[in-house]
Amino acid sequence: MDRAEALLQLAKSDDFSERARAGTELSQFAGSATVDQVLLALLLDDGNTSPVQDTAEALIKRGDRAGSVRSPQPGIELTHPGTTPI
Repeated sequence: MDRAEALLQLAKSDDFSERARAGTELSQFAGSATVDQVLLALLLDDGNTSPVQDTAEALIKRGDRAGSVRSPQPGIELTHPGTTPI
């Protein structure tokens, strides 16, 4: 199993700290459809804020488009009250 696959599995952990670590480390693989879907799920983690924060910070630190959230599927809008759809 390669590193990205191992991190994809770690992102499914019941332990929030493992999900947070997975999000941080998976950010380096952003751009792959599979990884992007898992990163989005971590950004929306409702079990703990740590995976959300750590994943977001890692994506923003990249300094590229990976730090912007886009819907993984056409036709799905990700919105938050007071914002415009992406």
